[in-house]
Amino acid sequence: IEPPPKPIITLPLDKEVVAFPSIHIVGNASQSTEVLLTVNGVDKYETKPDGQGNFVFKDIKISSEFNRGVNYLNVTARDQMGDESEAENISVKFNIAPEVKIVAPTKNETISGAYTVKVGAEDKNKDGLTFTYEVSSDKGENWVIVFGAVLKRQISWNTRDFADGEYLLRITADDGFSKIQTTSDSFFIKNGLPKISFIGGGRDNTASGGYSIV
Repeated sequence: IEPPPKPIITLPLDKEVVAFPSIHIVGNASQSTEVLLTVNGVDKYETKPDGQGNFVFKDIKISSEFNRGVNYLNVTARDQMGDESEAENISVKFNIAPEVKIVAPTKNETISGAYTVKVGAEDKNKDGLTFTYEVSSDKGENWVIVFGAVLKRQISWNTRDFADGEYLLRITADDGFSKIQTTSDSFFIKNGLPKISFIGGGRDNTASGGYSIV
């Protein structure tokens, strides 16, 4: 006696990435069988196909912590004799977007020279993160990449390459599946050389005059 044919899973797709803690599993199997679902080798569910062989498992919980959010789904069909089909196996990743915040610079801070930009970030799936650092001198209308797709959460930024003035910093954190952005409050770059003004209007520093640095 041949075992029943292997079920077909139509949703979700294999290796699909989702952002929700529960999913529907939809497919097709022989009408005369019972469909068995196992999630991560532990949680087990059963259902019967309808008259067209369609089946659905609703609101199946998946984990963001197990295997970095990669959940394994195993579906088989069992006939009335108790024989089971070959398994249909897929994986689904429950991805939680990373959290990111800008530690430095702070609101209204004035910076100069080689300045250390600091980022705080967390990924609950424990995925590796890359960061893109951008700055804007026109209140976010246009952005210039300072460092692109780097692993560092702390970078040394040579502010001398930028004109003095008011700036915004934007950080994009990428876990390979989703991206999240955060933007700083305004801060200021000031690297201008000191200006020398001559007292008395003369060009030479004589006994009757002097200069001041402002």
